[in-house]
Amino acid sequence: EITMENSEMIKNRINNMRRTINKASAAFDKLPVPDNVKNKIKTLVFGDEKLNELLSTADGARIPRVLFMGRTGVGKSTLINAICGAYLACVSNAKSCAEGSSRYTITDSNGNPLMDIYDTRGIAESIAINNENSEKQLKNDIERFHPDIMLLVEDATVRDAAIDGDIRFVKDVRHDYNRRYNQDLPLVMVINKCDSVPPTSEQGAENYSPMKREAIEKIVKEYQSNFTQKGLIVEKVIGVSSNIEWANGDTKVSNDVINSASDRERKSLQIGFDGRYNIDVLRDAIEDGISDIGAKRGFRMSFELNDVVERISKELIVVFSGIAGTIAFTPIPTSDIYILLALQTFMVLLIASLSGREITFDTAKEFLLSLGGVGAGGIGLRTIAQQSSKLLNFLVPFTGSAVSAAIASTGTMAMGHMVIEYYIKGKDIKTVKKSFEKLKKQFKKDGRKKNM
Repeated sequence: EITMENSEMIKNRINNMRRTINKASAAFDKLPVPDNVKNKIKTLVFGDEKLNELLSTADGARIPRVLFMGRTGVGKSTLINAICGAYLACVSNAKSCAEGSSRYTITDSNGNPLMDIYDTRGIAESIAINNENSEKQLKNDIERFHPDIMLLVEDATVRDAAIDGDIRFVKDVRHDYNRRYNQDLPLVMVINKCDSVPPTSEQGAENYSPMKREAIEKIVKEYQSNFTQKGLIVEKVIGVSSNIEWANGDTKVSNDVINSASDRERKSLQIGFDGRYNIDVLRDAIEDGISDIGAKRGFRMSFELNDVVERISKELIVVFSGIAGTIAFTPIPTSDIYILLALQTFMVLLIASLSGREITFDTAKEFLLSLGGVGAGGIGLRTIAQQSSKLLNFLVPFTGSAVSAAIASTGTMAMGHMVIEYYIKGKDIKTVKKSFEKLKKQFKKDGRKKNM
């Protein structure tokens, strides 16, 4: 077992966001626009399918079951530790630790189970255990475990004919699963040990050069092409590094020492060197790949509070940027100024509520206006540009509205990311304003390129 962030805190944040949603209707009723416009905006916001899905994150969540499969030595145990951010699975450079299959339960700080992980034996191991060959045992494991998703792990530095056997076996496993449960078993392909791709001196994702990243992408594409040619359909193929060096305080600890340590000693370990690459992308792919809605929500709830909050916040931004674009697509100049400001204020309220802060509608609006007050007027200039673009409708009907919609959508997206910087990541307002100025300049630059 492993202790992670308290899941109750995540539930409380989401419930806080729900309460904010319930209070928002009154704020929209006060908008200085006709009733039919108010009703339209309320329908767009409160009827948005994705928004309602985010609000239901904690509802009906169950413990997700994730199965890891791959040949001996590809780094399944190391990958489990990298995903969890703690030393959970036995790891050794000398031999395979998973001589049989291992099941791990991740718990929160109160001992509540969050996720079940199954680390299988290596595919086609030469040593039989309990008179079963590894492939037969793997099939029995899958039948007993009934996973929500399977990860097939391969080694980025080893590409040989053995992969054909892996593909054949995985296709066979998924066929049996479909026949037994009348549903497909989602599959994510993980190309591990990308840190060993030359130049090997570049360790830590932030230190990867374009040359190394291109080499990794080439390997991933080669694997993907091979899978496609062999008829193996996967949710996603991702190149990752699960390289972590563990430490006790300032002293780094070898895997062999850790393996002989007690559970209590393992739980006290910190990450001494973080050489992980694309693990956040892998987490997202696992969540997206799980088809059972309860397991999908359970997986989202399994990780640290800040990770969950930031991901939901980013999805909220996408939702509100889309709604902003829809609202702005109207042929009447100035009709949506107040609506867009109210919409963006509402977005600030929801993200702030996820951060654990209680703020008012006026406080959220002041935050937006403080961003817009930078330089020559920020939000004011954008609003003028947005509304002025609608005057094009008098020349070519709806052309100006399309321009306005794009401005409203990208502007809302930029503001949303500044809200995360301030409320979720805790950056000071001066830093946030500088970041917003950079975003505005980038938007202007991108806009000039599009118009050339």
